[in-house]
Amino acid sequence: MAVADHTLADATLQLTVGTAVPEGQRIGRYVLLRRLGRGGMAEVFLARQEGPGDFAKTVVVKRMLPHLVENKRFVEMFLREAKVAARLNHPNVVQIFELGQDGDSYFLAMEFIDGITLHRLAKRAWLQRRALPTEVIVRAMADVALGLHHAHTLLDEEGRPAGLVHRDISPDNLMMTRDGITKVLDFGVAKSTAQRGPVTKTGELKGKIPYMSPEQIQGHPVDQRSDLFSLGVTFYWLLAGKRPFDGATEVLTLKRVLDDLPAPPSQVNDRVPAALDRLVLRLLEKDPDRRYASGEQVHDRLLALLGGEGAARAPAARLVAELIEVGDPEDEDPSALGGAKAPASEPISTTFAATAITATNPGDHGRRGALIGITAAATLGFAGAVTLLALRPWGAQVAPAPPLMPPPVVTPTPVTPAAAPPEPPPPPATPEPKPAEPEPAKRTIAAEGTRQVTLKGPSHLRWRLPGAKNARGSGSARIGAKVKVLTAVDTRRGSTHEVPVGGDVADFDALPTGTLRVQAVPFADVSLGRESLGQTPPLQPVTLPVGTYQVTLSWQGTKKTVTVRVERGKQARVAEKMGE
Repeated sequence: MAVADHTLADATLQLTVGTAVPEGQRIGRYVLLRRLGRGGMAEVFLARQEGPGDFAKTVVVKRMLPHLVENKRFVEMFLREAKVAARLNHPNVVQIFELGQDGDSYFLAMEFIDGITLHRLAKRAWLQRRALPTEVIVRAMADVALGLHHAHTLLDEEGRPAGLVHRDISPDNLMMTRDGITKVLDFGVAKSTAQRGPVTKTGELKGKIPYMSPEQIQGHPVDQRSDLFSLGVTFYWLLAGKRPFDGATEVLTLKRVLDDLPAPPSQVNDRVPAALDRLVLRLLEKDPDRRYASGEQVHDRLLALLGGEGAARAPAARLVAELIEVGDPEDEDPSALGGAKAPASEPISTTFAATAITATNPGDHGRRGALIGITAAATLGFAGAVTLLALRPWGAQVAPAPPLMPPPVVTPTPVTPAAAPPEPPPPPATPEPKPAEPEPAKRTIAAEGTRQVTLKGPSHLRWRLPGAKNARGSGSARIGAKVKVLTAVDTRRGSTHEVPVGGDVADFDALPTGTLRVQAVPFADVSLGRESLGQTPPLQPVTLPVGTYQVTLSWQGTKKTVTVRVERGKQARVAEKMGE
């Protein structure tokens, strides 16, 4: 059994796997069988729930560490998010059975999974110079997309959208069972965007950096599309054997996620069909509005490529059966592994018939040194005994996935792009929503002379420069000598501002401010462009730079957009009745 704990965003583990516990020791109503691991925030046990007669059920119990019980903020976060996650009940999501209290501490009892994480599945296959069959990858990603859709559309106890976002989708948090079903693990780091009260502090990042969306890295509000970006990174890694934005350091990786366009997976593995290229690249769009809107859309698209709901389930189950009991290279010499290469053009096996296209840097987990993995957020791969799995970084070449094979799988044949329905084009890449903008004054710089000015503003600000190329954020630019005002567009809020040029400086942050007050009956989710203001009622007035804004109110299928002008020292008001 492999157990991996990423409890509440803690990915650094100090493990003692398979440690015996005193006979008869309990947490709540669960008899502890073995201590599986300990992370920075919780310890994990294999346990048994007993009942009348011979009833017994194996579960995983995750208990908060004693020193965190004194941290009121952490306890509130743990309880709030666990309550939301416990409402999840779907075949593609690991289920939480109980949130309980044992003495002064709290625990979660979760579903026991007999399977293997996609991270280990891929690593073990690549170590054997085997490619992951593309049909199995697509099957797994379809399962994950459907599980995420269930979580993203979860309703709270009052029938309102819970706004649940996982925020840590990666191959380590996805597990394939012996039945070939892939499940989403560890909603312990999930965040309900509809919740009020203390949440993650500014500057805290929950998740693994190489898999984070641009908006998550920047600390902007996130929704289901952030999880879909992370799913796209995972999809890319499984297809190509490398992640799309890896840099030499975490800082460079962050920069690449924010700034670089990914190469199509087929540039690394030329057996990836064009239909999958398009789908993965759409998931990896920087602008959330250009990604798929829901996990359900991704699931349906992938099923169309596979050919049906049950497609590729049997090959997935066979692959798990073949690899779940294979040891990881704990004692291998990395240099020896680095010298071995998969064959360039012949099938690796008659079962998978994968052409071994080599790719460098499989990119194990985004951490250096030995990666010691154990499952926690509900999840274990049981292969007879608890095993400590140490995955060291090595230089071995990997064999990415073979072409998509339509069911039933008799002889492996590639699927041509024509087998898939036409890919719908993404929406146009314009800021959301695009406000009414004043027409810039038409003047010719050459006719009036120029001057150098300093531009000051956040990175998401776009400056409209008359007669010159637009600029972003802070920097310098040449403008007409007589230009006194520049138009700036906040691409995050979708607002338009007129910024005076004082001397040789145009400073967006120096703009005077006013306030915006939004009221809605009975309720509404309120946003300015991509920035969520929260839910009303109650919603406190928001201080904003003077400018023109478009306020979007959404509630139970009703959506209204109102244009409003925020003036210096004044309060702009928006009041709407929803559902009309």
